[in-house]
Amino acid sequence: MNPTTIEWVRNPDGSQGFTSNPFTGCLGPKGDGIHCPYCYANRLANGRLRQSYLANENVADHEFMTYSRRIECMADPFYPRFWPERLKDFVTAPKGIFVCNMSDWCAPWLPMAWKKALMAAIRRNPQHRIYLLTHQPQELPRWSPFPGNSFVGVTVTNKTEYLRALAYLNAIEARVKYISFEPLLEPIPLLFPCAFDQNDIDWVIIGAMTGRNADLFRLARQYPDLAPAFDGKTRTLQPNRNWVADIVNAADKAQVPVFLKDNLMPLFPEALRDSESAPPLFFTPPSRLSLTNGWDYRQEMPE
Repeated sequence: MNPTTIEWVRNPDGSQGFTSNPFTGCLGPKGDGIHCPYCYANRLANGRLRQSYLANENVADHEFMTYSRRIECMADPFYPRFWPERLKDFVTAPKGIFVCNMSDWCAPWLPMAWKKALMAAIRRNPQHRIYLLTHQPQELPRWSPFPGNSFVGVTVTNKTEYLRALAYLNAIEARVKYISFEPLLEPIPLLFPCAFDQNDIDWVIIGAMTGRNADLFRLARQYPDLAPAFDGKTRTLQPNRNWVADIVNAADKAQVPVFLKDNLMPLFPEALRDSESAPPLFFTPPSRLSLTNGWDYRQEMPE
């Protein structure tokens, strides 16, 4: 378990939370080995974490996997791996823990035994606030009802994923159900046919696309509707401000708390320093920072 700088991962007392990765690695949203081009977990697995991941031979076995295929998988640092000893880290004082940010805990290509071990550890440690996030919402109903300490979310980047997330989140029971629009890649028509006030959504997170500069230059061509931004040290690809406003306004209408990540700050020049000679500056603002266009920057948590 490690402290995290992911802003929305908070301990129950409001302080910055932790990540834990009993699973690492991914086979992509469709399970075909094609990864999201902006995936930071893939980048880290093939970078500074490569040797430590390759040292773990506890890879996901599948029916009819040949010996040669297993050897091939073991040579891929981002192939799914299990770290069962990390489940013991849950036996601590109360924390907010984002589980499997370096994998997808709910993916159908993970062995069922691994996922059962994770859910058992969550149930044995009700003192924690557990953040679960998946790109595979169709798998959520098999785990419902979720333990009472679980925040259960779905990653959404486009309108198709949004409608799919709503369908499956509505089919489960969890203390908090949320949607993470990160990275937001296109406008999402929230007011039709489905708005937050018509669905059981308790929290919304919105973020921009982040990554290494070289990767973002390439991704800017792939996603021409996103605007490159630079804050003096970090580059991002920003969604259209109106896309964000549509989500925020729909959430406000439904009284759903909204968490705007720091990487969206280029959309808020009103919140940056006024000096033209100073470079743009990222900073952690108050929970609500009023703007003049009827909606505001905020980092709200569900109660």
